[in-house]
Formats: sequence, C-alpha cells, structure tokens
Amino acid sequence: MRKTEIGFGIIASAAGMALSLLSMFAILPYSEQIMINYPADIVWTYSIICLATNVIGLAGALLVLKNHVLGSIVMAVVMIAVLVFGFPWQSIPAVLYIISVVLAMVPVRKSA
Repeated sequence: MRKTEIGFGIIASAAGMALSLLSMFAILPYSEQIMINYPADIVWTYSIICLATNVIGLAGALLVLKNHVLGSIVMAVVMIAVLVFGFPWQSIPAVLYIISVVLAMVPVRKSA
C-alpha cells in the first residue's frame, strides 16, 4: 500500500543527498553574507550532517512499509535536522518529507 509515502520519502532523500553533495563541492551559490557568517569548513560540516541525515531519511522512508509510525517519526526528525543545518537549499526536500510524514501517519483502510 504505502507507495506514495515511500516514493516521496525516497525522492526527498535523493534530492537532499544531491543538494548536500553540491553544497560540499561549493557548486550551490551562497550569498556573501552567508559566507561571512559561515566559513567554508562550517558549510562542509553542515553538508556532511545533511548528507548523513538524508541517508537516515531514506532508511525511514523504507521503514514505512513495516512500521509506518516509526518511519514517519524518523523522517520528521530528519526533516527538522535538514531545516536546521541545510537552510535554504535543504528546504526543498524538507517539503517532500513533510508530505511523506503526513501521509504515512494516516492509517491504511483495509477493504473488505
């Protein structure tokens, strides 16, 4: 059943991992104000944190099939982490994580 939730979770984690890698190699544009407040080594560290949390988000998306509540909790924690450490670029996968978490929390109706 839960194909939509798993699909959104996988797409969110893949997009988040791609954006993390782009941020690691300084391909994503950052404003000069951000680079003054956050030097390159901090951006690198935040990118690694976002990459790791998106891998955990992928595990949470795949966990939805077995235990939808635990999988949605894992994805919700990942969503908060990527919003804290990856703003503004990681807000794109965070929206997909929000959709996936909300859909995963809804119980599946068993048809007779």
